[in-house]
Amino acid sequence: MAKSNQELSERISDKNGQMAPLSIKSKLDDWSKRYLPELVRLAGDEKEAQKIFTICLNTISRNPKLIECDFSTLANCIMQSFQLKLFPGPFQHCAFVPLKNGKTGKTEANWWPQYQGLNELMLRAGNKIVIAHVIREGDHFEYREGREAPVYAPAVVMGKKRGKALFTYAAVCTRGGFWRVEVMDEEQMLTLMNRSKAVQNARKYGGGDSPWLSKFDDDVDAMRCKSVVKRVSKWVSKSADLITALELDDEVDGDDKFNRFKVVDLANSEPIDEVRPETKALAEPAQTATFATAVDVDLATGNIVFTDEDLGLETTVRPGSL
Repeated sequence: MAKSNQELSERISDKNGQMAPLSIKSKLDDWSKRYLPELVRLAGDEKEAQKIFTICLNTISRNPKLIECDFSTLANCIMQSFQLKLFPGPFQHCAFVPLKNGKTGKTEANWWPQYQGLNELMLRAGNKIVIAHVIREGDHFEYREGREAPVYAPAVVMGKKRGKALFTYAAVCTRGGFWRVEVMDEEQMLTLMNRSKAVQNARKYGGGDSPWLSKFDDDVDAMRCKSVVKRVSKWVSKSADLITALELDDEVDGDDKFNRFKVVDLANSEPIDEVRPETKALAEPAQTATFATAVDVDLATGNIVFTDEDLGLETTVRPGSL
């Protein structure tokens, strides 16, 4: 680690004023030239590949902790962005998260999908709409899982003050027009936060590399939304890229308990070991039901397709104007 701001400045500024240590910048430049054919293949053309690589390099150069990371892990993050076509920086699709490896003592860069990135992948998989909001005191929210979109009105539009967070919901309109909804309360969110490897790493070694620990509500709200989007992703169409992003996120965020995927035999398109989550209402429901869901695989795209079979009953949650 740099012992002073002056030492850090000398290490991360080159003669052109670009914020990157000469050794890291040189290594990344050499690496990009070596793997240029693969990067161009993934990006589509050389100009696009160069643009994406520059965005990744700028992301690394602006974070002193990333500069300290093991080089191979930085290269892996860049390659992962190219493979999934999710990019850091202004795109806000993903983040490169520096975490200290307690066994080796090295700081390693981890590729981490952000809320916007998961939304993008769910839309690419064929889902029509993905939305998520944190519901606070004073907000109005109601949903009927089926053919209707959730109804959400924040307190501010009703002339009320913004209250404390109560729960978070995510809703996805599938390719068949069916709305899948998941709701998680603050107790569940606290459990996820405490299990996050990024949070544990920051608490153990210092720093605040997880948005969970941010002093800004918007950062924490983004993590709440991402967590419930991951939960609802189990019941909608998925692509191989979406599954990869979720698995990579579990490695960093420690949220593997809620993201076990159904194992699918592609030859027979039959689900193996199918498990449905328990329904948990946050308010008195008008009526409750279990929805039967069949699983199929689009062999042309590799997407997992969920076909809703039982739309006769609906579940309603109406906290109303709190």
